[in-house]
Amino acid sequence: MTRALALALVAALVLAAGGRAQAQAGPCPFAPSPDARTDGAVVAAEPVDAGPAGACRITYRSDSLRVRGYVFVPEAATGRLPVLLFARGGTGDDARIGRPLLAYLGGLAHRGPFIVLATDYRGPGGAEGRDEYGGADVNDLLNLLPVAAQVPGADTRQAVLLGFSRGAINVYRAIRMKAPVRAAAVVSGPVDLARTYEQGGFFLKRALRDAIGGSPEDRPDAYRARSALAWPDDLDVPLLILHGGKDDRIDSGQIRAFARSLTELGKLHELVEIPEGDHMLHNADVARDDAILAWFDRFISR
Repeated sequence: MTRALALALVAALVLAAGGRAQAQAGPCPFAPSPDARTDGAVVAAEPVDAGPAGACRITYRSDSLRVRGYVFVPEAATGRLPVLLFARGGTGDDARIGRPLLAYLGGLAHRGPFIVLATDYRGPGGAEGRDEYGGADVNDLLNLLPVAAQVPGADTRQAVLLGFSRGAINVYRAIRMKAPVRAAAVVSGPVDLARTYEQGGFFLKRALRDAIGGSPEDRPDAYRARSALAWPDDLDVPLLILHGGKDDRIDSGQIRAFARSLTELGKLHELVEIPEGDHMLHNADVARDDAILAWFDRFISR
């Protein structure tokens, strides 16, 4: 996706906003159009349980593909709310958004409060297309913006990005593609995918080869395109980087090298390392989430 296409997404927000009069009230505020082909068009929607936020499972268009995702709307919130776009980690059917993550995102929407939108990416669970682990699937994250414009009360001018693990790759690439967001946060995300591949075990290497089409030796440009350490100068959004000292999947060395590059370039960022933190900081979830919400509050208006 080029800068021109990113700008076109903004135009799509305006167009989508014009259709709000047809939206339905309740946890699924959409008027699905099964035959629609426009990126961000919702073709199916159904309510799901997500704790303290009304949640909706949607199927929406991304690069004309039918992709699955979720929308979380705080039940007691009033007025216009900022929008949080979430990129999950993992790859394949086993990594799809399930009950624990639904509850987490519902809680995040309630606590923010935010309108939260999350993508399950193309490919898994019978969705059309193929997950490329930070390739064309980054559009599945970007195309949540015109979905958000259809939610009553969503302030798409106050959008932020959050990515966990592999989802950080999608967040970094979305920023590089000039996504119109105020700030971003990443948790346990690789920034040197070739290094992650070399340090990974059999199953990670196989997953990366399957998704990307080969190893770093086979496809060096594809791995570089997914490695923010190779292009820190392209990241112009305030960025929070959270990482655990006990992360057994993404080594701290690449994260520190990345933070040094951002510092040398004068990029607005903050690195928070939690010495005993594991991958995705599950064992430090309170400190993790407090830091994320405090970071976003610095850059959005309520």
